Amino acid sequence: MKMYLSRFDEAQSGHEHLIARTLMIGDSRISIRLEPIFWSVLERISLRENWSVDDICAEIESRRQRDASLVSSIRVFVLCCLTDSS
Repeated sequence: MKMYLSRFDEAQSGHEHLIARTLMIGDSRISIRLEPIFWSVLERISLRENWSVDDICAEIESRRQRDASLVSSIRVFVLCCLTDSS
């Protein structure tokens, strides 16, 4: 538990801000703002699965419930991948 709390403290420290990235989803360019840890894990998933981050986010966009935001859906996807790999 201490390891997780330590990592949480680091992620919440003042130097960590939301990072904006522009993704191509279909024919649209969409700007997404996520915490650095989510981008980092999403990139690792991308490498492991041999999909681009844009393609992963496009697939999430196509499957998300319409009352959920894309950003929230990306976070849930990342958490699902993390809980599945443990």
